[in-house]
Amino acid sequence: MILDPSRVDSEEFMAYKTEQEQFWAGDFGLEYQQRCQGERLISANVALFTRILGASVKLKSVLELGCNIGNNLVALNRIDCELQLSAYEINETAAAKARALNIADISCDTVLNKLPTERKHDLTFTKGVLIHIHPEQLDAVYDNLVALSNRYVMVCEYYNPTPVTVNYRGNQERLF
Repeated sequence: MILDPSRVDSEEFMAYKTEQEQFWAGDFGLEYQQRCQGERLISANVALFTRILGASVKLKSVLELGCNIGNNLVALNRIDCELQLSAYEINETAAAKARALNIADISCDTVLNKLPTERKHDLTFTKGVLIHIHPEQLDAVYDNLVALSNRYVMVCEYYNPTPVTVNYRGNQERLF
């Protein structure tokens, strides 16, 4: 377990299971927010999600694991403003930005934890998140995706049948 003394939740240190979690919850996660925003990205996601949702039965609720600042949630809201949107995000600053959009219920937590399953969603998904999770930890995220869904699970990720570590902006073991 890795403790980050700069993060305090309920007077306890935020504990991370992996170095990758600490990395994304910290300064690099803040830099990522600046790089990955803008209307062009949202518009591309509107096009992608329109095709995907068009092939499904009408959805009422959607949960994203790893929402960052909420770009995917904005795209989904533009497609259907009646969707009940929820998300988890490990970086508190990104979670606060997503909350400020006032379109989704945002929780700050790691998707490696077993997440509460009282509320199920028509669709659970990740987009561009799993590539940053160590391959040995992927099952925990898959378990959450399935446990929190009552209909569909969507994984929008790069794929390689054999996980490899890729140098990511000068960092090792941060992209798989």
